[in-house]
Amino acid sequence: MSRGFAPDAGFVARQDSAQLSSLAFFDMRPRWIPASVRGLKPYLSGSLVTQASTLGFLEAQVQASPLSLRWQNAASADIGVEWNGQRLDAPFMLVPGVRSDAGDYAFTRMTASAAGNPASAFAWSTSGSIGRYFSGRLATAGGALSWSPDPRVAFRTSYTANALSSFGNTPTVTTHLLAPELRLALNPQLQLASFYQYNTAARRGSLNVRFAWELAPLSLRYHRCPRVDLHRTEPLRRDERVHRSDVGDTHPIEPEIG
Repeated sequence: MSRGFAPDAGFVARQDSAQLSSLAFFDMRPRWIPASVRGLKPYLSGSLVTQASTLGFLEAQVQASPLSLRWQNAASADIGVEWNGQRLDAPFMLVPGVRSDAGDYAFTRMTASAAGNPASAFAWSTSGSIGRYFSGRLATAGGALSWSPDPRVAFRTSYTANALSSFGNTPTVTTHLLAPELRLALNPQLQLASFYQYNTAARRGSLNVRFAWELAPLSLRYHRCPRVDLHRTEPLRRDERVHRSDVGDTHPIEPEIG
């Protein structure tokens, strides 16, 4: 992303940055595993983000999962560890009342996740993590349910709970995120996606709607309605627009039904 990139035009809230990512995994299928299990797939991944103009360090992440199972129906289960390093050039509010100061941070978190058959009419997933988070601690847990009664219709709702603690003298703060979605497709070329999220920490509900039209192969036109903030008690601050943490992120809308 160059210095001239306008973050407000999309879902990437950063200018003047470059990212490098890598992934390595093993696809192990020993004979002793049950027939319903496709195999073991431990992996190691990493990413590095630098300032594009100076190549100065901004953030890095390393993820490792020594226990990663894949079933024949595409269900999965993972247990892993995640290391994060970040350089914050300015303080920001994770949620109202919980502040992280500028500086260099390095923290490690334990993660776990599981998901059922994603191709099923009814699908589910769940995940959680615990460990350090910037200058404090964060425990998070969540899940999602989806229903696709027809290839052209998909409903999905997700819920996430976060508990922030040990941020100076601030008491433990718990936030809840509820996010229902509706995706409709007339055909593979015409799709409508809508996404609503309510964040108890900000006491704000946000509604996003986007229409996608594939005029020709690899030629897409998008019409996105302006985001509507509902139940907002105060104006959205700049630090909320720029810094998107795991605690209060608004997820992007993808045009595909799935």
